Amino acid sequence: MNFDNLFQQLAERVAEVAAQKTAEKIKAEFDLTKSEPTLPELLTRKQAAEFLGICIATLDNWVNAGKIHKHRNGNSVRFKRSELLRDFQSIEKYQRA
Repeated sequence: MNFDNLFQQLAERVAEVAAQKTAEKIKAEFDLTKSEPTLPELLTRKQAAEFLGICIATLDNWVNAGKIHKHRNGNSVRFKRSELLRDFQSIEKYQRA
């Protein structure tokens, strides 16, 4: 066995292992049988920002600009998930294709 054959076998084995590991990661990432914790309908500022994938400061700026609607209950502020999605999609800069 010469060096070229050994190198070829090694390269093929590395490709097999890489493909197997990639397939495992993809399967784990998109496993629909996993039970993910569901968010409540009313979210805190932190939950709302995480839900939208933005920072709290951006959420506050959008609330102050009237782009996102909030609900007050005494001293606490909450956001409805359904309204967050609607408002988020209407923000031109972040519209999804």
